[in-house]
Amino acid sequence: MTQALVVGGGAAGLAAALELQRRGVEVRLIEATPRVGGVVQTEHREGYLFERGPNTMQGKPTLRPFLEANALEPLLVPASPASRRRWLWHDGRLEAVPMDPLSFLRTRLLTGRGKLRLLREPFVARGDASRESVDEFVRRRLGDEALENLVAPFLTGVYAGDE
Repeated sequence: MTQALVVGGGAAGLAAALELQRRGVEVRLIEATPRVGGVVQTEHREGYLFERGPNTMQGKPTLRPFLEANALEPLLVPASPASRRRWLWHDGRLEAVPMDPLSFLRTRLLTGRGKLRLLREPFVARGDASRESVDEFVRRRLGDEALENLVAPFLTGVYAGDE
């Protein structure tokens, strides 16, 4: 029997192990931490549910057959209309992410200085895209506050990136 070693029990490692197993391969999965799931983690705190790490799945054509083949489809929870409103934990409280210009002026996620810094964005010179990380790009174009308080939480939450 063919054998395979899968290194890492994150979403990709678990999916690879399941697919290999489905194909009749004897799989051994090793994970460096005490739990599988990678950066995906759910935390319950003070009556709220916090999703740490990626918490969305795009409707790619290959996703549903994979979920069906692994008896995971019944676990899918479609997003409710309320999920269109985004929230961030900031300075010890939940803050709504501004979705329009007026709410942007009122948000506590950025100081007045941070909001003024955003207004400079159209006048910021282009950088060298081949040598610039997402972190560097956002910091240069939008400033430190926008990076730390708006962009970084979504990069880590949706894409499991670390800027």
